[in-house]
Amino acid sequence: MNALQKRAYASESEENFRWISFLLATKSHQILTSAHVADDALHAYISDIGEYAEVAHGSISPSFVFKNLDTLSQPGFPLEGYHGLKRDGPRLVTQFTGSVSGVQGYAAFRPHANQLVVAFSGTSSPAQTLKDIQAWRTRYPLDPKHSTVHSGFWSMYQGVRRPAYEALHTGIREHEGAIQEVVLTGHSMGSTMCYLLALDLMAVEDVGIPRGLTLTITTFGSPRLGNESFARYWRSSIDKYRSCFGHDSFREYSVKGYNDGAHTLPPCSLGFRHLTSSPLYFHLGRLYHVPPSEGEHGSFIVADQETQLHDVVWPKGGHNYYFRDMEKLQRRMRWLEINVDGEANCQNYLAKLSRWEDKWGSEKADVVS
Repeated sequence: MNALQKRAYASESEENFRWISFLLATKSHQILTSAHVADDALHAYISDIGEYAEVAHGSISPSFVFKNLDTLSQPGFPLEGYHGLKRDGPRLVTQFTGSVSGVQGYAAFRPHANQLVVAFSGTSSPAQTLKDIQAWRTRYPLDPKHSTVHSGFWSMYQGVRRPAYEALHTGIREHEGAIQEVVLTGHSMGSTMCYLLALDLMAVEDVGIPRGLTLTITTFGSPRLGNESFARYWRSSIDKYRSCFGHDSFREYSVKGYNDGAHTLPPCSLGFRHLTSSPLYFHLGRLYHVPPSEGEHGSFIVADQETQLHDVVWPKGGHNYYFRDMEKLQRRMRWLEINVDGEANCQNYLAKLSRWEDKWGSEKADVVS
């Protein structure tokens, strides 16, 4: 590895689940080639939406981020390289917190794309971790006869569902006529909140979105959420929704990352399945379409890899490396020391950045655009 790569991994402080990937990821016999590579437009879209998922993290205040986008996007600051957020000029609708384990989320209007984005945090506290490991299954009420879901994820969703509904409908009301698409996004555990909310929006009439709006779900490193019956219920719900409102009324993108063990959990041996049958695979800076027959696998052989290993910022992959270095974002946000008045100590921040660079070297905007 080159110096930049060595520094990125030597300075890691978060769990990246590579060891879980080593133990649990089943390897597909399907070789992904250049024929499976996503087109530039899809790659750019998913990278941009990923920025919204990342700033939802529970260690970050979305209100502070959207209020201070210009400052935070400057060189050396936390959102350096977050070109989508800077270009879009998004407007925060509201930030919310669930009543079970404090799951954080927010809604923001993305005028550049006429989208309302609802984003959920991934696991960011010990209380949420305890829910993550409650991997027994409980009955899903909208399909109570056969479908079961992860008990811990369901419990957290129960606590965040109402504020998420309210945030979504507030955004639609405030930007009526300007919104053409509702995008649900999240990283890791936040992905499961997106799936459960999407099911409610498709199935529960009084919480659904207005007719004519596209509903899109875009997730990163999603764990498995329910049993095979629940996965079938997910797909049948999409079919019914599209039959009512047209094929383009619903879009789904689920991205699995190279060496990320989070999307191998809970294992199939416990009766869990992924919901999205045709996921995407992010590997060394490129995005690949995975055939439906291979959707449960967590590891893939990639051929025709044009990018040389020494040119890749994160050659080991991992849970916090989808398009950007999420560890760096969270680390830099902590350095800001935001006070109770929502103000940051930029002088102390720059001093910490200087000490970091003295130890590890200068950090550039390590972004796969």
